Amino acid sequence: MGEQGIWRIRTNQKLRDLYRDLDIIAGFKKKRLEWNGHVARLDLGRTVKKIFESKPEGRRKSGRPRLR
Repeated sequence: MGEQGIWRIRTNQKLRDLYRDLDIIAGFKKKRLEWNGHVARLDLGRTVKKIFESKPEGRRKSGRPRLR
């Protein structure tokens, strides 16, 4: 709510100015890096670790899937 207790619409530019320290993309990249570090420290038997370190096998068919 605003200063007088009413709602108002803020433009993207005003939001960027208000939250200039907050960069959404950098935040996502930081969280992804933290998650990768977390998974790297997991035990080898954990499912997430197995998926994280596995290599995909085989190949998909190219093109659009057939309608059935």
